[in-house]
Amino acid sequence: MARPMFAENPAFVEEERLTRDLHLLNAQGKGESEEAEAIAEASEEPWNSLSAEERARIHAVSGDLYMLTGEEIYEKTELSQEQLRAALTEAWQRGDAVQVLSLLRKGPAFLKAYEVAYYRSVCYHALGHVETARLFHGHADKLAADAGAPQAVSQFLMTAITDLFNGSARKGAAAKAMPAA
Repeated sequence: MARPMFAENPAFVEEERLTRDLHLLNAQGKGESEEAEAIAEASEEPWNSLSAEERARIHAVSGDLYMLTGEEIYEKTELSQEQLRAALTEAWQRGDAVQVLSLLRKGPAFLKAYEVAYYRSVCYHALGHVETARLFHGHADKLAADAGAPQAVSQFLMTAITDLFNGSARKGAAAKAMPAA
């Protein structure tokens, strides 16, 4: 019998929770606190039981969580923004949440920050990372409000993105969900 992975592995779920908690403490300026130190210490056991793929996913989640504090550093890419848009649209149409998240880490300038956060929310939810998805959804709502996007627009965008990713929209509609340049 195969070993449970990712959201089905209790050690992974615990490590992801601890990673989120540590990022939230950092966002509050408590990254050097005793509480943060206790979280880092508590993460040793679950971390040591993770597979290489699970550790890579935790690193990716951690990198994405820097978006919540405005400290995200995008990965270098040889792709032009047009190529990035095409690759992102293709991955989205295939329903490849892991690839969509990977491409979002390359700094798609054609997406607003709240759109990136909404996409991350849907992708993490699709991968079974519900609490991480909730953080990104809440962040997206805040960024959309700060950008002056009407609540109806942000609700429509989140619904459209979710519907598209879940395959409930017409064929070809996924490309329309990516904002035009």
